[in-house]
Amino acid sequence: MRGKMLGYHSVVAVKRLRSDETRDLRVAKRFVRELKIWSTLKHPNILPLIGFYLSEQMDLALIVCPFHPQGNIKDFLRWFKPSVLKRLELALDALSSIEYLQNLDPPVVHGDIKG
Repeated sequence: MRGKMLGYHSVVAVKRLRSDETRDLRVAKRFVRELKIWSTLKHPNILPLIGFYLSEQMDLALIVCPFHPQGNIKDFLRWFKPSVLKRLELALDALSSIEYLQNLDPPVVHGDIKG
């Protein structure tokens, strides 16, 4: 979902997690742990975390990050049909971000990379 956030200069993307994902205490703790890690990441190919919200009842969880009108890599490839050279450049950019995650101390496991 696209939106505006008070005090933030650009359009943001807001992702709402399903309530069944957050009501499980184990899942909620993992969610918070992953967001703490995400908030420390600084790489040009990794969207920064702007903010998040988890209600006390754990029935509402929101993630806020910058909005990109071109979507993700999967959308970009489908809509713009870039050249083979551009596709290779995008693949190298993705590998660069994975290398960054693996070289952190401790390394970040990248089990849920989205296109």
